[in-house]
Amino acid sequence: ERESAEKWLTMLSQEEAQKPWDIDLRLHYVYDDNVPLDPTGDEALYSDDSDSGIYGYAAGRYNVVNRRDWVLGAGIARGQTWYSDLTEFDMSDTNADIYGTYSTGSWLFGLNYIPRLYTIDDDDYLLQHQIRPSVHWQPNRDLMTRFVYSYYIRDYRQNNARDGNLHDLYVELFYHVFGGRGFVFGGLGYESSTSDDDAYNFTRPKIKGGLVTEIGWKVRMDLELYYYMKEYPNFPGETRDDDKFSGLLSFKRPVHRDWLYAIAEYNYLTNNSNVDKFEYQRNTVSLGLEAEF
Repeated sequence: ERESAEKWLTMLSQEEAQKPWDIDLRLHYVYDDNVPLDPTGDEALYSDDSDSGIYGYAAGRYNVVNRRDWVLGAGIARGQTWYSDLTEFDMSDTNADIYGTYSTGSWLFGLNYIPRLYTIDDDDYLLQHQIRPSVHWQPNRDLMTRFVYSYYIRDYRQNNARDGNLHDLYVELFYHVFGGRGFVFGGLGYESSTSDDDAYNFTRPKIKGGLVTEIGWKVRMDLELYYYMKEYPNFPGETRDDDKFSGLLSFKRPVHRDWLYAIAEYNYLTNNSNVDKFEYQRNTVSLGLEAEF
């Protein structure tokens, strides 16, 4: 959320075209007390085993058209987790992003096409196509609202019964605080997913909120909270109802000029369900470096 919010808050406030390219590199040490079996995080599939490992990430984008009002470009990103012991659960997430934006006054209109491939143990897990139109309105330098709709086509390579489509609507608000040194954000959303097997159909209202701000000594704190209410109306035997809460707390500080940063991050996740086997918790801690160019 922090990268997304900062990007749009900056773009609508610029008087000149933004930099036409950027590169983001990350390398983290990660401890995970409940290694996931699903790289997408969509299903409550976890190993009940802990492990540590390395997470690497590389991303870049380039604006072919880079005007103040029009931006057209493309980017690519890949994230990869390598576990020390549970190597059969090594995961990757690779996506491209073909995007365009048009801004006029306090409005910005965007359209993205994002193909994405998830793998587990070097085997294809999910190929996903996402089309995402969005509308941003920034009436002043401190306030921005965003409406985002995403349509997904999903092809599960290891379970064809889960193949299907997903609709995702979100309304978000971002507001600068502390004299522009940070911002708070909140949002309401709703997802509806249909699959070839009706047992995997679900709906999911969701709520999120957070705060990103500097807390001194050039340290930026990021706090994000999410709550999801997920219902599977055709789950075998009974309707399955899940309530999931997740939180993130991270600290980021430059360690060399304005491009190399040290990062410490903690993630918490808990899922409550009326079907016992889908009850779980997960904690992850990571320490690492990030380079931004």
